[in-house]
Amino acid sequence: MTDTFPPDVIAFVARVVRLTRLRKKERLDIERELLSHFQEALASGRSASAAIAAFGDPKVAAASLRAGATAKRSALDRALGTTLRLGGIVTVTVLVGYASFAAYLLLAGAPPRRDMVAAYQSRLAKSDSPSDVAWPIYREALLKLEQGIDARGNRQSDGARAIDEMPLPMDAQWSIAVDWLRAHDQDIQLLHSVRTKPVCGFLAGQPLDAADVPLFGPIANSTTDEERALQEAFPMLAVRLPQLAAMRSAARILACDAALAVESGNGDRFVADMQTMIAISVHAQDGRILISDLVGMAIRAMACQSALRLLEWKPDLLSAQQLAAVQAAFESVPQQMRQFDSGTEKLLWEEFAQNFFTDSGDGNGWFRMGPNAVGLVRSIDSQNREEQRGLGMSNSLLAGVGAPIAAWVVADRKTTLNLVDGHMASVESASQYPIRDRARIGAMDMALESELSNSPLRWSLVRLLLPALSQAARAYSRDRAWCDAVAVTCAALRYQRERGVWPTQASDLVPNYLTSVPLDPWDGSPVRMATDANGLRIWSVGEDGVDNQGDPFASDNLERFLGHKASPTTMLERYPHNSTDLSGVGGVQVDWVWFVPSGSLKRWQAPSPAAKEVPSGS
Repeated sequence: MTDTFPPDVIAFVARVVRLTRLRKKERLDIERELLSHFQEALASGRSASAAIAAFGDPKVAAASLRAGATAKRSALDRALGTTLRLGGIVTVTVLVGYASFAAYLLLAGAPPRRDMVAAYQSRLAKSDSPSDVAWPIYREALLKLEQGIDARGNRQSDGARAIDEMPLPMDAQWSIAVDWLRAHDQDIQLLHSVRTKPVCGFLAGQPLDAADVPLFGPIANSTTDEERALQEAFPMLAVRLPQLAAMRSAARILACDAALAVESGNGDRFVADMQTMIAISVHAQDGRILISDLVGMAIRAMACQSALRLLEWKPDLLSAQQLAAVQAAFESVPQQMRQFDSGTEKLLWEEFAQNFFTDSGDGNGWFRMGPNAVGLVRSIDSQNREEQRGLGMSNSLLAGVGAPIAAWVVADRKTTLNLVDGHMASVESASQYPIRDRARIGAMDMALESELSNSPLRWSLVRLLLPALSQAARAYSRDRAWCDAVAVTCAALRYQRERGVWPTQASDLVPNYLTSVPLDPWDGSPVRMATDANGLRIWSVGEDGVDNQGDPFASDNLERFLGHKASPTTMLERYPHNSTDLSGVGGVQVDWVWFVPSGSLKRWQAPSPAAKEVPSGS
């Protein structure tokens, strides 16, 4: 039919039909009507251009034709069409809004940034003189003591590796350790001098000094591209503390040296070893970041166990004056080091907030899952570092697509930091509780867990990044209990030296040897004392609260349940029956015996292979 029409008319009709945006059948009907109209106009003698001009504006005509066509539709059809149009408008609006919000979250100006590393470094102890700094002595002594790390991450001799195992005189490696200790006597004397320095002096958060590389190994200054990217975004989180491992190595050397000193009858050397171990534990806590506190307390626990077992083995070795010096060392730990300090942990969370949230300037802001934040979350969550390669673009894509949803779901900056700060304040208080108040610590933990579980998405950031601070609170109570055990033991030995008899109750030690009556950390009563065939025993009722009269060998029964010990390097693993954490291993609970001057190391000996062959019912 269109073959009989001029091209101008055909093109005009096609344009009007297209502008109607009607359905296909409706467009065909409109096309037939328009062609019929122009056929009549041409038949009347009008030219094609005159007929088109007479028809009018194609847009106006199309709108009129559309209105007429839609008016012919059923009511249901019109309602459905209206709904679809409105749905389309809403969808477009939402998509535009979503994209705009995503762009805002990604491109919003960064909040004012505080230099967290500088803030952390300001918390480190300062010296008035370079001569007050201990770190150069640590470095020199530890290198001479063969604690440097080669390119393969190995120690430099069999003797140094034997020391890492912390053998006792009854262990197979003891002779190797003794030869090594004697060969390095002067180097250990150098290490002792760190206790005269009030300041550690290791400046964390900056590239290692070239002089430190031989101690920590060449890998200590190396980073991957992914690590460097995260360091730029989270410099505080990327602060390395390699000095802590070095200090633990120093403490192991001194623990072994103390055993050799006692075996050789050298009381002064034993006292110096204990004093230096306590000084190292305090140096390790410099800056008060949680990991440094945990390492410092682990070193003190090592010193406490060394002192208790060696005083049991050779109870007559030390003079009253030497015992007073050892007691003073364990009582000298600053009070602030004996409880949690959240200052540095808050710096970490402030750094998280700078990367995870926008900031309107009033301390609040939306959760912002930017590329750096996605990278950190993936690096924490991934078990395989190889998965991190090539994720830069996908991080950005994930951050852009998912950012608005995450911002609406996850708690805002102020709410998040209020929860974290509140929990940290609770932990600071809980860290001052004695061991017997562990239920209060547990209640604090349960309250936080309940809050996080009730809104898992809202608190997903907190759940991912907040460490188990309640476990840290328990660590401080254990630390105080260990130091108290050594102080009471030294006080009891001093009493015996000066009076010729053993004390019969804890109050006998006050006020000449202790400032207050020592309490059992597990039940709050005065710590138990009694005389026996060995002369004396001092004990706590332990976690079960049942007084078993402090039998020092009741723990032998544990060997039947524990069997072979896989890792003797950790004192609390090696000697579980002397741990304040004993809680029904194999169904057995015993008193925590502080001191029995038995002249033997028997109860400190690790279970032998034969022990695991004894039937549990024997």
